Amino acid sequence: MFVLRSKNNGFTLIEILISLAIISIIAASILGAFASNFSIIYSMGRKSQAVEEGKRIIDLIIAERDIMTVPFDNTTLTAFINSKDDTTDNLTVSREGNVDNAYTVLGTVKEKITIKVSYQNNTKFVYLTTLLQ
Repeated sequence: MFVLRSKNNGFTLIEILISLAIISIIAASILGAFASNFSIIYSMGRKSQAVEEGKRIIDLIIAERDIMTVPFDNTTLTAFINSKDDTTDNLTVSREGNVDNAYTVLGTVKEKITIKVSYQNNTKFVYLTTLLQ
């Protein structure tokens, strides 16, 4: 005797469509997470670049401090930075606070200089502070 067997070994169209819908929902959520993480990584890279630029400027000020005869106001600072290097690459640098910020640390008078470096089209800022003798 012959036994009739059903030839339903494959997937139906509905099963395939449902599985594609589930896979696309999972893929969309994973891609959304990658996109938001990429923008955060880019922003942190720009912040790191701004911090390094500020450190470089403070190092220039410390190196040239002995030969400078005028205090570092914003005009003097801008002229000083432009005369030393022009690689600021859309980073704006300014000196914050009063020019005569003097502090006494362990019997030595020091001047406080705070550098503000802006990045991302002047929408975000980092501040670096140092005390100079």
